[in-house]
Amino acid sequence: MFFYFRKYGYTGYAAGLFITCFNFFIFFLLFFSLYYFIPSKRVPFTVLVRSSTYASIGFLVGKVLFGIYFKSVVSSSVYGAAGALLVFLIWSYYSALIVFFSAEFAHFLKIRNQ
Repeated sequence: MFFYFRKYGYTGYAAGLFITCFNFFIFFLLFFSLYYFIPSKRVPFTVLVRSSTYASIGFLVGKVLFGIYFKSVVSSSVYGAAGALLVFLIWSYYSALIVFFSAEFAHFLKIRNQ
């Protein structure tokens, strides 16, 4: 999608803001559907929205931080592929933490609202 903006000359802050909002919306839908369909018991709508929002924000922050790291460190590293593998494993761990902590947060909100 960013290539579409580049093709027509929109590479400023508006294009970056649009892409960030689009990514947030996609992550939100992903987590909302995950927390809606996976649990065996019904989860209230407000709990789903709040936990999906926090998980989406966590994913966006992680995406930005790992993007900064890959732009600055990995390309000039002497370790090359081994360093990239380590960063991939850290990203996988971070992603799992976001999913599990936001699910735990949803469970906490559900119990607190009862």
